Amino acid sequence: MDIFDRDDKLLYRHPEQSLEGADLTGLCLRRANLSGANLRSLKFRLNYKQETRTWEGDLDEADFSNADLTGARFGSEAALQFADFRGAIMHGVHFGPGCYLKGANFEGAVLADCRFNTVDLSSVNLRNADLSRSTWWLKKQRAERKPPKR
Repeated sequence: MDIFDRDDKLLYRHPEQSLEGADLTGLCLRRANLSGANLRSLKFRLNYKQETRTWEGDLDEADFSNADLTGARFGSEAALQFADFRGAIMHGVHFGPGCYLKGANFEGAVLADCRFNTVDLSSVNLRNADLSRSTWWLKKQRAERKPPKR
């Protein structure tokens, strides 16, 4: 896994896919490929604008507060339980089907033009979040069939 600075200078190279608990405050992740990486409890506070592809994997408790995640894609395998997105800029972010957001905090985040594709938002904090022009696709729930009474 390689991480570069704003001038494309290599800052970090690690053969494993785990950044658990790392603090990437202020780093530019423009060319970072984090596919399949373990990002549990990772701190992204105040990163520069990122040109990323789909992120999948364990992002539980990751700190994205005040980060610019414009255009990011969180795939169907992204686990973002209790992730902190407070104050994040998230124009055009796509949350894929099944993206797990239980307890995530989007307070004060800009979620304009985002797509939530069959994502459960029932336990998500969206207080004071800007959701203008965002779209939601809801999962069709099948009625539970009860056996006939005899």
